[in-house]
Amino acid sequence: GYSAQEVQDTYGFMAVESMQQAKRICEEGLKIGNSPVSCLGNPEMAVGLSRHSDLVTPQPFNYGQHMKLIIFKLIKGKVKTMVEGASQLDPTPNFDCHVSKMANVDLSTASHQIAYEYTQYYLYEYGEFDLEPRPRQIYPYAVMDLRYIGHDTRATNRAPPALHKQASSDRSTFAPRGSMHHPP
Repeated sequence: GYSAQEVQDTYGFMAVESMQQAKRICEEGLKIGNSPVSCLGNPEMAVGLSRHSDLVTPQPFNYGQHMKLIIFKLIKGKVKTMVEGASQLDPTPNFDCHVSKMANVDLSTASHQIAYEYTQYYLYEYGEFDLEPRPRQIYPYAVMDLRYIGHDTRATNRAPPALHKQASSDRSTFAPRGSMHHPP
């Protein structure tokens, strides 16, 4: 059985480029292999989601970039903590999710790429004989229309090198624009 903590709802996040992509995911569910890269296991055998809405891509966002943010409700289930770099490992039997051992450390000084890797969920579901193509513990909850309005790094090109370096290493943050759409 599962403990109360293991079946507690939490949220995961994923960015897509268009409402058509978001609508397809909301109608069909999220398929394993949705993320081309994972440091927590073989990406073709699980679903990858971010734990944080401002770390949904491995690279920082560009000034003015538009996207659709899909918010998922999920149940982590039995969680296996992993050392990053396990990209060729299969999902662990008797578990439902992999997370990084570094997921709860202070990432304020980490690069965007490292912070992204450390804050991922790697979710899967074993069926009777094989992995389920769409893990049932992941449910599309809402879609937000977002535009990144953080620092315009083009404006920092004239800054002294030390200031430019700091400005370009800032982690991305979001400000919602537009409306939220709930899946059918």
